[in-house]
Amino acid sequence: MRTVLIICVLTLLSPALQAQKISRTLENHHSKTADLVLFATGMDNPLKLGIVDAKGNLSADLSDILMPAITDELKEMYFTELRDVFMFGCGGRDDFGPQGNIPAFRGGNIALLTDNEWAGSLFLVSDPALKPWLEDGGYNSAVKATFWEIIYVEKDVHLDLNCTNETGLENGSVEVSYSYSLDLKKGFNWVEYSIEQVYDTNPEERASFPSIVTISNLKNPEKMQWLANYFF
Repeated sequence: MRTVLIICVLTLLSPALQAQKISRTLENHHSKTADLVLFATGMDNPLKLGIVDAKGNLSADLSDILMPAITDELKEMYFTELRDVFMFGCGGRDDFGPQGNIPAFRGGNIALLTDNEWAGSLFLVSDPALKPWLEDGGYNSAVKATFWEIIYVEKDVHLDLNCTNETGLENGSVEVSYSYSLDLKKGFNWVEYSIEQVYDTNPEERASFPSIVTISNLKNPEKMQWLANYFF
């Protein structure tokens, strides 16, 4: 009976553990061996989550990130509140309830750090056609696809809510809807954004943008395509 219980527990934990550690091979990698880092707490304090070798073999593990001591100065400079950390936010300050006050920060693009030089940035998407929108959503249109980012939260939190906002256009406004279904653990977490619907605009006014988005935990790491922009 004890053996069966242990197996069940490991089965439940396995997806979470697998989601933390990810291995890939970057196509057309032309950089040296590089550290995978976040500059979320400043350029002088890169947060290392993995490595990519000269052949493009990549390994990333959020549980390996060493967070510096959280001083008052660090909080003031880099932390925000959970309600403001997501790529898509609810319109009301109280939509997240008391949990919206939890200190958190967004990791930003994963950077390639070679010989202490910022050699490039990575975009994590299910479809390469989404990458231009992530680079500049003002001029490039979104597509139905998924992308991922990393956020840090100071304590465990569960989010299960829907919110509706309005986005203004030259002639009126458009309703946008965001659904959150997340179990975040204290520390670093993968967040998955699934763009379910895109509002088509007049391109002379602004680029088409996501109008229905689901925000959840990372479901299937195999869908991630790691696309690099190299600086040299």
